[in-house]
Amino acid sequence: MTLPIRGVAHPAPPRSGKRSSPADLSRAEIRGTQLAGKPLLNEHDCTERVGTVLASWEGQDGSLRIAAEVEDPAAIEQVKRGALRGLSLGTDMILDTDGNVAYRGQSELSVCAEGKRPGTWIDHVGGRQVHHLVCASKRAEGAPRLASLAYPPPTPHWVKAPHTRANPPNTPPTKTMADPVVAETTVAPTEANHTDLVARLRAELAEKTEQMTAANARASVYEGKERDRIAAWQPEAEFFMREFVNDEIDNFHQGTSLKADVAPLGVWAQEYTNKADLASQGALAAVSYVASKGIKRLRDQASANASAAETLANTMKQNEELAEKNSKLQRDYDDALSIMEERQKGLETLQAELTRAGLMQEKFEFSKISSREANPPPVAAVSAPPAALETVKAEASKAAQGGAPKANPLECDLMTTLLARSTGGLRYTHSNTNHSWVGAPSGEPDLASVLRASKGF
Repeated sequence: MTLPIRGVAHPAPPRSGKRSSPADLSRAEIRGTQLAGKPLLNEHDCTERVGTVLASWEGQDGSLRIAAEVEDPAAIEQVKRGALRGLSLGTDMILDTDGNVAYRGQSELSVCAEGKRPGTWIDHVGGRQVHHLVCASKRAEGAPRLASLAYPPPTPHWVKAPHTRANPPNTPPTKTMADPVVAETTVAPTEANHTDLVARLRAELAEKTEQMTAANARASVYEGKERDRIAAWQPEAEFFMREFVNDEIDNFHQGTSLKADVAPLGVWAQEYTNKADLASQGALAAVSYVASKGIKRLRDQASANASAAETLANTMKQNEELAEKNSKLQRDYDDALSIMEERQKGLETLQAELTRAGLMQEKFEFSKISSREANPPPVAAVSAPPAALETVKAEASKAAQGGAPKANPLECDLMTTLLARSTGGLRYTHSNTNHSWVGAPSGEPDLASVLRASKGF
């Protein structure tokens, strides 16, 4: 709840232009002072702001008048009760070293018990006059001045000249030799003179009528153009005076009489193009047009901002979802790399064992892409490859055809096949080829014997 107030913040400066205080304002400074938006304090206490100044202007008597709103509940009660009815300006001054004022401005306005300057009172509270000064002087009440004070008195007809002797009143003037003698003659009117006068007056009347007709025609053309011009503003004026104002009252000023107060403006917006005094309608119609356009533009901007905010929210949500998916893909990729490294180490270990056992003639660098994905370069064929190695390849091909190969070659049936084809038993004896622990003299090595005979097995 707010309380509107009006009053005098600075009295009219004296005609002499002298300042009783360095903070006093001159007439030019009063005209240039703008207090709109300044804080309204209680007794110049910057920690106790009680309202805001809405406007300031020069009064008819030359004083600085203000309009403000009191917002603090305690201050509102004090103003209503009469405890805070004075007004005081908070003047900010910058002085030079000699004490002369280089800058004089207003930083705030305060309500107080009584202002230091005379006549600085709140005179309207809530739209009602609460302070009034009555002057007992007729001149102060608006009585006209005497003619003798404004103009010199009229010279009587019997006064001839300032330096001549005047005849007393009610005495005919004395004629002198210098006075001209006017012969008094009388001309009798004739019928011819009367006819000429009537003809002349008729000619003048016809001329004036023609001029008036032409002027009215020009005025009607101008009026038609002006009426068409301001009629183009009528839809915007109706929107502002009827739709916008009524919606604002319904939404934010319920329970007040504002709708009835502004109802005549809604009727005016519908009928102003048909009014006779068209010139006086243009200003208000133009203001309504500009205000309506501005309100619609602000609404469109607010709608665009809301749409942009919604789009931004959706974009941020999608961004978070994509970031989560990217994080999951990164985790899966890291897991795949870890598995690949483990498998590569296993394959390298297997290759080392097979090479040490003499079962593998080629060496693959599993850390290189060419070894893992591209076909390796051809190797010269061995003149007499072991028959057991060919059997291993055949069995591996059969396993590949019968089902999906396993990741670990030691877990497939290749080992079982190799052991089933072995001719050895649980005891190993010397062969006929004088090679110890290398199998039968047929040249086919026994894999189990070789592995057991190898170092570190």
